[in-house]
Amino acid sequence: MENFKIKIFNSLGIDLRGKQHGQIKTKCPFCKDTRKNKGDLSLSVEIETGKYKCHHCDKAGNIHTFTVIKEYKRPEAPKVLTFAEKTIQWFRNRGISKATLDNMKVIVSENIFSEGKQGCICFQFFENDILINCKYRNAAKEFKLEAGAEVIPYNIDSINGKEKYLIITEGEIDALSWIEKGYNAVISVPNGASNNTAYLDKYIEKILQKELIFLSTDNDAKGITLRDSLILRLGVEKCYLLDYKGVKDANEYLVKFNELKSLFDSGKTPQIEGIKDVVDVENKLDNLFKDGYKMGVNLDIPEIDNLIKWELGKLAIVTGIPSMGKSEIVDFICCKLNHLHNWKIGYFSTECEQEIHIVKIIDKLTGKSFFKGELSEEEYYLAKEYIYKNFFWILPKDENYTIDEILKNAEILIKTKDIKVLVIDPYNTIEHQYEGNTSETLYINKFLAKLSNFKRKHNILLFLVAHPRKMEYFKGNYKIPTLYDISGSANFFNKADYGIVQHIKDGNPTTYIQKVKNKWMGKNGWIDWRYNQKNGRYSAGQDWEDNTSIFEQFNPIEFKQSLDF
Repeated sequence: MENFKIKIFNSLGIDLRGKQHGQIKTKCPFCKDTRKNKGDLSLSVEIETGKYKCHHCDKAGNIHTFTVIKEYKRPEAPKVLTFAEKTIQWFRNRGISKATLDNMKVIVSENIFSEGKQGCICFQFFENDILINCKYRNAAKEFKLEAGAEVIPYNIDSINGKEKYLIITEGEIDALSWIEKGYNAVISVPNGASNNTAYLDKYIEKILQKELIFLSTDNDAKGITLRDSLILRLGVEKCYLLDYKGVKDANEYLVKFNELKSLFDSGKTPQIEGIKDVVDVENKLDNLFKDGYKMGVNLDIPEIDNLIKWELGKLAIVTGIPSMGKSEIVDFICCKLNHLHNWKIGYFSTECEQEIHIVKIIDKLTGKSFFKGELSEEEYYLAKEYIYKNFFWILPKDENYTIDEILKNAEILIKTKDIKVLVIDPYNTIEHQYEGNTSETLYINKFLAKLSNFKRKHNILLFLVAHPRKMEYFKGNYKIPTLYDISGSANFFNKADYGIVQHIKDGNPTTYIQKVKNKWMGKNGWIDWRYNQKNGRYSAGQDWEDNTSIFEQFNPIEFKQSLDF
């Protein structure tokens, strides 16, 4: 029977030629289709260690060390139909010439939409001059990407040019508009407005080498959401916003004014740090008036969902007596936020060694005990790869780690890994640097102000775990502390958006939601839990209980496709 290693090799297209042990040579799945000698056994494989290397294309990896390559379908060259004069005129009416369409390899093709097979516009996505994907658009503004193909930004090769600027648009038409007017360093996001910018991961280093990044997103609610997500990802110091003079996007600007230089020259850095008047938040205010406040996310556990809606841009302060589960409940919440909402997690945690912390997360994700032989080989490698893609650690070089160093590293994780949650655990292990005769209360106020500014600037959920200054024992139980009992200052309560106290009462864990800043974010209350010692999960009813694993439906093809659960 095939073991897990064989499944992974097969999922990568590596033919082990019937072998299950030892070292072999086989055809390289990464380059054989482009080779003249298609029978060349250029790939060396060590089955036990999981290592492989091609001696022709130099592709190398190890199935156990997070180098599993995501396999995408390469689209066939789309069928090319003759441009109808009315289609050329449609582009011409939008300020885009046939020469630009030809230069950018925009073609007329056909595809199946809701009304069946139709003629359509086809935008071709190239990387290093290789066709990676195609986006089809019909007259009814239905869009379709190639199934199974990699999703990359449009015109991504333009980031390799010598231009000091880069323009990022919300759609291909806007990108063509800029190119029409001679601005060649321009890319478009691949799939419209969204706050998910994972498609930038491969290219982030090159993009950040540009001195100026102009955000040419639409001037509407979705476009502003995309714009703000790009600012957080790329850094406020590099991004420039454009003045559309009342129109919706770059193409409408081109049609109305027959030029884009004024739009390009209007670029100004975002005013993220301070709000001066209503104009600075006018678009957001209008959207609130029209659509109301967007509610936060749930954990799919009614008992806690009734009390808290989790939002980005907030500070959650967690306290409790030592050994009563502060870190455990935070890890549990983080695992749920990641699993349900794809929020990646960054940790500064000195409570236990990194490998032990990873074990605890594996327990929670799989529902099985890492150390009791319950975890299958399949689940172990799936969980390890999943954690590699979703959980990250800031580890001190020595014991003197300041909050400035922590936040500096966290900012790198935000830009390079797109983390949405930062956990600092615990407060008392940070190297606190008092200036002059600064009192502890004033220092804590400044410390918490740094965290508040950071979570607001980068729109992340930030957990700070802090111990109370004293423990009171009363009638056989420790008295449950409050945020006011954290050593040093009442500001721990005052500055928190969420105030959470974790406690054990009569042998069972309980969570006290002591503070929720705004009424739409939730309310105060208690959650009484049952704690599963085997897997570290908390259950208030039947939620995420026993040994239910997020990897239960294992499929090697899904594994090959980057484990996007």
